[in-house]
Amino acid sequence: MPPLRRSQRLARATTRTVVEVVIEQRVSRPPAQSTLDALAAAAQTSRGWRARVTECADRAYSAERGRIDWEAAAAQLGLPLVGCLYMFDPSQSTIAVRPLPSLFSWSREEDCALRDFVASNFGLVGGDTWRLAGVYMNLDRADCLAAYCRTKRMKITPGVCESMRLYREDGVSWEELHGMFPVYASADVLLNMFHSAASRYSDGLDDGTTLTKWTPAETERIREIVMRLYTPGCMLPVFNAVAYTFPGMPREMIKGKVSRIVYREGIAKAAMAAAERDTATGASAKAGTWTLDEAAMLEDLVAGYKGGKIDWTAISAAMGREPHACWVKYGKDSRRKVADPRQEQADAVDAEARRQHELRLGIDWAAVSRTVGLSELDCLEICRFDKGKVSWTYDPDTFSRERADRMEAFIAQNYPPPQPPNFHAVSNYMWTNADDCIRMVRMLRGEFEWTDEAKARLARMRKRGMSFEEIARQLSPSFTAERVCAYYTRMAYPEARTPLTAEEKQRVKDIVHENAGKVPLDKILQMARALFSDAGRRRATNSCVSACSTVHPFYKARWAAADRDQIAQDILSGTTTVAAVAQQLDVPSYMVTTAVYRFESAKYPSAWTVQETELLLEFVRTHSKPYKWASIAALIGTKSPTQCRCKYGNQIKRAMHHK
Repeated sequence: MPPLRRSQRLARATTRTVVEVVIEQRVSRPPAQSTLDALAAAAQTSRGWRARVTECADRAYSAERGRIDWEAAAAQLGLPLVGCLYMFDPSQSTIAVRPLPSLFSWSREEDCALRDFVASNFGLVGGDTWRLAGVYMNLDRADCLAAYCRTKRMKITPGVCESMRLYREDGVSWEELHGMFPVYASADVLLNMFHSAASRYSDGLDDGTTLTKWTPAETERIREIVMRLYTPGCMLPVFNAVAYTFPGMPREMIKGKVSRIVYREGIAKAAMAAAERDTATGASAKAGTWTLDEAAMLEDLVAGYKGGKIDWTAISAAMGREPHACWVKYGKDSRRKVADPRQEQADAVDAEARRQHELRLGIDWAAVSRTVGLSELDCLEICRFDKGKVSWTYDPDTFSRERADRMEAFIAQNYPPPQPPNFHAVSNYMWTNADDCIRMVRMLRGEFEWTDEAKARLARMRKRGMSFEEIARQLSPSFTAERVCAYYTRMAYPEARTPLTAEEKQRVKDIVHENAGKVPLDKILQMARALFSDAGRRRATNSCVSACSTVHPFYKARWAAADRDQIAQDILSGTTTVAAVAQQLDVPSYMVTTAVYRFESAKYPSAWTVQETELLLEFVRTHSKPYKWASIAALIGTKSPTQCRCKYGNQIKRAMHHK
């Protein structure tokens, strides 16, 4: 059993039950006293205390307040307050429990007394909190709980709202009205809740009456005042004029009505009127995005008023923009300066960059860094001045590899992987549009989006007879002929390779099995291609013949009898080629290619060490595509060109793209 709290110990010390007294008597009773005598004495003692507390409570009862002054009764008895509430016996008291008070008879004193009692004793006396609170407030337990909940979150009902409206019509101030409804925190809270309830019950109250609201004539009059006096950013003259015209209306209702008219109707009408005036006078306000020079000019014009009333009409005439646009732009810039602590630094960087650009049509970021007091990278990241930036599109005739290497070196130095580059800083460093920088970086990394335009361009270049090397150079600085050829045959034109059906594949297999060893392999390929008339199936026949001949016993035996290691060594040394060996031995070229790869794998270990991987990564970082795998293999010394290419394509490139 958990230990009792202090208030519980005090309560139980003063309201000991018969069982507790019996236990105490068993411990300290005289030997001659019997148990029955102890029980009788304990019961008599408990009844005596209850009678004394109840009698004292009856004397402390105040008919005016409707409840007992328990603080005075506890002080008179010398007992804790909670103990007195515990021992009070309602059956012996002459005080009648009062019903739940109405809203109008619930005073602030009652509210504070109930709140203080619950706050100081809630949870200290267990589940008897609300019973004791009812005894303290002279209420039933359920009524006490309802009264407490009602004071915690008071809602204005339609009847209460109508009563408040009648009091206001009789000239009662909000402070006096708050004295009549003390359950609300203050007169301002009561005022706001009344207006909120009035807007909810504007259609009608329970008794059929309607709350005071703006009539159509009053609304039209307010609209005229708004159209005559309103200027963007200056609402006070409108409020004062409407309050002078309707002296009986609350200030809050006037503000709400004027705001609704201004922001729902007035702004559009005022803008249209300003546009008509500008058109009549021959002046046309500018529209669109604000430049940095315009923003700086606007800030200087506003600063000239030195905290006084701002004449947005004069500023509008100087800027060539509408007054409302100037007001909105200045407000946004002011809020951004407060929200962004680096705004002043960004303004200083912009000013210095603009000054240098105007002097020499170029920006020395090192000088900007020294002038502002920030690092060069910070200046590049926060600078917003972008006047004179050039575009950068890929043209094979004018493409500068030096410029591309300069951009890649900047990214590698300041944004090493896996950190993504800040292309705003890259754009400022290269003084090129950010979108063009992003597009160029992707092209240098080998990323190319095959759009419909790119596909059509590829088809036109192939139709003119251009080789894949020339096409790769025209499309991207990092393209290889093999990649363009693979895309051309597999993706750009699906009809270039039409898959064969199961019956067609079986016909090709039959031709291979019937003529293997009797006819050269290239003749067998011609016989199989003659089965189909369309070019797509003829191209697919090449793969089918190669696959069938690779697993055929005749060609497997012929290739097993050849000196495969010597052939692979000759091919790697450049003495012969795969195609020449395949034609000389009359075997599929796939067998020769596989033998060369296995010979390389046997010569060099397949596992990559950390040093070898770092050498490969360093070579890839410092060189541009297309990579010369033979040079990379010579640099590493323990890997073949094929192993280097597979390591990069299967692991390193995928890891770089997934970061």
